[in-house]
Amino acid sequence: MPARTPRPTPRVAVVAATPAPTPVPAGRGKLLLNSDPWSTVYINGKKAGTVPLNQEMAAGVYTVKFECGECPEPTERTFTLEVKPDETTKKIIRLE
Repeated sequence: MPARTPRPTPRVAVVAATPAPTPVPAGRGKLLLNSDPWSTVYINGKKAGTVPLNQEMAAGVYTVKFECGECPEPTERTFTLEVKPDETTKKIIRLE
């Protein structure tokens, strides 16, 4: 009886699991922003305008920065705000 040649052991690749993407809420909402004194507003790092700002946008989480336009020293404040579908998210602040 001839000798048998052993079969090669199959190789298995191990791949790290990719986390599921965070679901983005469907729909649109409004973001109402104001400050005293007036300020320039940035949303997710992009200039959105000056206050008062009333903007319709996709539902989701945004980083909003207010930069004071009249303060004697440079003043800014940053917030994380969630815009929910069919709702108005308001942020009114005092910059000093």
